[in-house]
Order: sequence, then C-alpha cells, then structure tokens
Amino acid sequence: MTQTISRLFLVTVTSLLIACSTAAEDKDSTIQNESEKITAEIKAKNAELEALIGDASCNTSQQCQSLAVGHKPCGGPSYFLPYSTKELKQDEISHLEALARESSELSKRWNELNPRLSNCMLEQPPVLVCLDNRCQTANSTHPVM
Repeated sequence: MTQTISRLFLVTVTSLLIACSTAAEDKDSTIQNESEKITAEIKAKNAELEALIGDASCNTSQQCQSLAVGHKPCGGPSYFLPYSTKELKQDEISHLEALARESSELSKRWNELNPRLSNCMLEQPPVLVCLDNRCQTANSTHPVM
C-alpha cells in the first residue's frame, strides 16, 4: 500500500513538473513570437521615418529639428533622429512625430517582454546645425544619420 501511494505521488509530481515545464515553454514561445513581431514593426516604422526624412537638407539651422526615437529600459528615448523642416509640410511633420511615438511605444513594449540592462543615461536632444546644406550635430562634420 505504501509503495502504491509512493508511486502515485511520484507520478503526480512528475506530471505536474511536465505540465509546468510545458506551460513555461509555451510562455517563452509566445514572448519570442510577440518580440519578433514587434521587432519587425519597429524596423518598418524606422525605415518609413528615414525614408520620409531623406537627406535632411537645409538652408538654415532653424530648419533642423530632431525626433526622440526608441525607448531605453530605464525610460527615455534611445536616440534622436534629425530631420529638416525645409521641404516638409506640417502634416508630414505630424506624421513623422506620430511614427516616432509609435516606434517608441513598440520599443517600450519590447523592453517589457525582454528585460535588459541599460546605462540608464538620459539621452539629450542634439544641438543641430545646417552645415553643407544638411542637418548635422554641432560638433560633427558628418550628418547625424
């Protein structure tokens, strides 16, 4: 009788461990699938941002602006993407801003699914100037993009 109870206990514990292991694998698979989907969406939004921005051509530094993009695990943007208002209409600028926000929200969700370490430094918007008819950082001779 004691052996039967021990076997029954062993079978029950083994079954529970297998069920928990399967549930954990299913959860990991779901997280991986969602992460891959989010990564693809982020890439698509960022590609659209860069295509709309183009070469960020300018005539004056006042035409140079930047968009906060991405989301660090500790909060705040991952980086800033410069653009020029020279040839953009207000609705196009609004669209750029919306794409940057959407990309950042997706990045935030990705970070929630995939906890990572970060330097937690708050990224500051770059000082931009119009140099050689392109928006660039003030301390660089190369375009920011």
